[in-house]
Amino acid sequence: MLRSANASASTYTFCPDGMRGRRTGWGAVLAATLALAMSAALAAPQILQLPDADWLAPLAASLAGRVAPDAGEQAWLAQGHAVRIRVADVPPYHFIERNQAQGIAVDYARLLCRTHHLSCRFVTGIPWVDALETLGQANGADLLLTIYPSAERRAQVAFTQVYLRAPWVIFTRENGPLVTQIADLDARRVAVEKGFAISDPLHRDWPGVHLEESNTTEQALERLATAQVDAYIGNLVTGIYLISNRGFDNLRIAAPTPLGYHEQAMGVRPDWQPLASLIDRTLNVMSEAEHGAIRQRWLARPDERLVNWRTFWWIITGISALAIGLLGSALLWNRRLRREIRERQRAETALRESDTRYRALFEAADDLIFVHPLASPESPARFIEVNEKICACLGYSRTELLQRSPLDLLAPEDLVEVPGEVETLLRERRLVFEKRLLTRSGERIPLEFHACLFELGGQTLVLSIARDIRERQRAEAALRDSHARFQSLFDHMNEGVALHELCFNAAGEAVNYILRGVNPAYETILGLPAEAVLNQTGDVAYATAEPPYLSLYARVALTGEAERFETYFPPLEKWFAISVAPWGARGFATLFTDITARQQQQRQLEQLAHYDALTGLPNRVLLADRLDMALAQTERDQQLLAVCYLDLDGFKAVNDRLGHEVGDQVLVEVARRLQETLRGADTVARLGGDEFVLLITGLDTVEDCAPALERLLRVLAQPYALGHERINLSASIGVALYPLDQGDPDSLLRHADQAMYAAKQSGRNIYHLFDADQDQRTRSHREALVEIREALERGEFRLYYQPKVDMRHGTVIGAEALIRWQHPQRGLLPPSVFLPLIDDHDLCCALGNWVLAEALRQMVEWQQQGLVLPVSVNIAAWHLQQAGFVERLRELLAAVPQLARGALSLEVLETATLADIELAGRVLRECRQLGVPVALDDFGTGYSSLTYFKRLPVDILKIDQSFVRDMLDDPEDLAIIAGVIGLTEAFQRQVIAEGVEKAEQGLLLMHLGCDLAQGYGIARPMPAVAIPDWTRHFCPEPLWATAGPPRVWRRQLSD
Repeated sequence: MLRSANASASTYTFCPDGMRGRRTGWGAVLAATLALAMSAALAAPQILQLPDADWLAPLAASLAGRVAPDAGEQAWLAQGHAVRIRVADVPPYHFIERNQAQGIAVDYARLLCRTHHLSCRFVTGIPWVDALETLGQANGADLLLTIYPSAERRAQVAFTQVYLRAPWVIFTRENGPLVTQIADLDARRVAVEKGFAISDPLHRDWPGVHLEESNTTEQALERLATAQVDAYIGNLVTGIYLISNRGFDNLRIAAPTPLGYHEQAMGVRPDWQPLASLIDRTLNVMSEAEHGAIRQRWLARPDERLVNWRTFWWIITGISALAIGLLGSALLWNRRLRREIRERQRAETALRESDTRYRALFEAADDLIFVHPLASPESPARFIEVNEKICACLGYSRTELLQRSPLDLLAPEDLVEVPGEVETLLRERRLVFEKRLLTRSGERIPLEFHACLFELGGQTLVLSIARDIRERQRAEAALRDSHARFQSLFDHMNEGVALHELCFNAAGEAVNYILRGVNPAYETILGLPAEAVLNQTGDVAYATAEPPYLSLYARVALTGEAERFETYFPPLEKWFAISVAPWGARGFATLFTDITARQQQQRQLEQLAHYDALTGLPNRVLLADRLDMALAQTERDQQLLAVCYLDLDGFKAVNDRLGHEVGDQVLVEVARRLQETLRGADTVARLGGDEFVLLITGLDTVEDCAPALERLLRVLAQPYALGHERINLSASIGVALYPLDQGDPDSLLRHADQAMYAAKQSGRNIYHLFDADQDQRTRSHREALVEIREALERGEFRLYYQPKVDMRHGTVIGAEALIRWQHPQRGLLPPSVFLPLIDDHDLCCALGNWVLAEALRQMVEWQQQGLVLPVSVNIAAWHLQQAGFVERLRELLAAVPQLARGALSLEVLETATLADIELAGRVLRECRQLGVPVALDDFGTGYSSLTYFKRLPVDILKIDQSFVRDMLDDPEDLAIIAGVIGLTEAFQRQVIAEGVEKAEQGLLLMHLGCDLAQGYGIARPMPAVAIPDWTRHFCPEPLWATAGPPRVWRRQLSD
């Protein structure tokens, strides 16, 4: 994909990661082109016609719900600024078409404005040279869509993160010169855009390149297309877009560059830093798919013809084939030349021995042979004898040649050297030289002469044998050209190359090697200058005790079979791939490729594949291997293996309350404590979330694992100090022991997991050993959870309502909603059957939300029937403390605006609420702000204190039925009730008693000061349809009318 592997989730690079850095190759450019094609896989080669920006509305609405501005950003938004956004001619990022702002960056700007309800308008006509100077001024813009975030500009601009990135590449014409790197542009005209940062490194590192600045990318491409320049170095994305959409059909991508990337951020006026941070926050929240939705609308399908691979490889293949052919021809020619010289020598000897034999050979020779006296420009001498070959070569008859002097046939420019050559011939008696003879038509034919003196009839004569060397000269020229090309290729290769010659001892064994040649890349990559290694033996050149890899190199040189291997070079801390091939008779060539980056990437991939990215602990994959090894070792040693499944208690609440960043820090600290507490031979792995697996080996008895587990629990229970936060956590551990548990690895992990759940149900911060009975109970519990979830989906739950009354005034004041399960087979089930099964489970929240919604719906229905009856709903404390509870309650209340504030109230168990008094207090205060009163249920049965009661924002205390049931007979229960009622009066809270089953109980409660009650003695829970009729016919107990003032009676009781 186009998304960056590094840093920010909102930075997108229009090339693959392998193309990043100082050196990029053709494979990277091809990958970048393919990446652009993938991003617009179904698009036509032209830019899509954009509809109105309303297509951004769903994405903007989604982002608005996910982006949470901080206080500074909210304050800036509240000021209602109007944002002016500069648009220039920079396709496909931003430009004007059909009088509308268009482009990738424009769509990002529209999305940001819609998401945060900004007042935005696009402004044009601001030249780049004025854009920074006028930023934030009346005649300028407030936001620049694309700008390079240089350090020099930070005083003028508040930069966002880089969100657009594309590599710098070389563009040429289709039939232009072959260009594979910037160095190939030496002495050529190259277009670049004015003001771009790449001009500096081009001037510095390639001074021979003639740079010509253009105002825009399109102008530069136009100049290239019309042959005004030889190449253009620019942004890959903009170049491809303009080539595809402006008709530059003769332009192509020629090569990558080591210039890095064209990076673009947004630039905001410096006094609007909150806007820059808000843009970063929004870009970070966006997903890959959401970025792709914008990007793919603008990226056209790249033209495959932009990179002419076939031409490139035919050129390389042709040069190689020509060089090999010419080299072979030269070798054959040399062999032939030596052979023919020997034949000429034999012919001369035969000539002296036999005139007949001489004449036959003389005439049949393939070479030009002639005899003449010594001649000079002052005393020319005619030919005495010539053979047919010279006649045919020069186009003269034998008679014509015998009337001429050899000097008559020499090219005029060659006459100058004749006197010196005559002197040499007289002195040496033999001479080899080259001259050009003129044919009848005036053509100059180069010949190689082998001349010698001999005496005949008292006269000194010259015998000359000449050979036409036109083909040889052409071959030599081609060989020189081929050598130059190969030398250039050798010198400019990115890979380091070294040529070596083996050294042998008397026994014919290779004992060392000598470096005979290296290319510049070798010096750069290995850091070894040529003068330090040339003609040095391997041990000296590489500063080692023995020549490195001698046996391998010797095998390649002697067998002729190439080999390749990878090695680490400690002095440079680099990895190299070394290819070895035969060279010469007993030598070899090595090609060094730096693969350090690939090795690092491979190690990173191995790390990601086998280790947890957050904690560095083994992950599931590596845990499976470690578990198999531990099982095998346990069987060999006949010992026990403890497979421990560890889960943190209360971690989800920490994550929800303090955020995932703090949660991650806690997990890293937990991992550190686990590793420090266990032995090095044991394994600590993280499965994900707050779940860990421990493998404790080498146990002789079951009891041996107890000290380690207890030590782990103590260490993990110590407070976690993270910044200003002090966090208390504990852990629950489930243990399966092998081979007492004869399961396979998956079964052992599953059994340990089940034992961990048992530990949590037993009170947490403990460990639990797996047993089969517990396994059966766990399976039953999970099956019950599945059945409850399906019952909720099928709508099998019902709400029953138990009325609440004011005994003193004889009125119905409300009802408590009580859940029932209408089971299809077991009938109507009370909550005690199924609610305990979902404690601390997500189903608890789902079922609690259903009760809230159903109670509100029922109150609306009663109100439409003329019955206004408040309803209280029981909320589990675990549900109350989950993130999003208040927000969900707010949504439910907003859906029933016809209900008055206070119509719905919450009843929370005291003991559970006080598990986290700070969080509970904060949530209850937010509920009261929504107009929802709060009652503390079962008051007096938990671990309350006056301090906690004072800090909890509750409106009502509910006396538990366990005290009311025996209050007539048990003085202690009666004293507790009186104390609770007195507590509510002291703190000015309401009080209600539940479980009133007798009129006498109600009378006594009224005497104590508690007038509100509910219970079977008043009314049993009933379906919603029965409530209206019951309220109309409700009659209070006559006994209650006899109740006196509560304070007087309480004084009598105390007396």
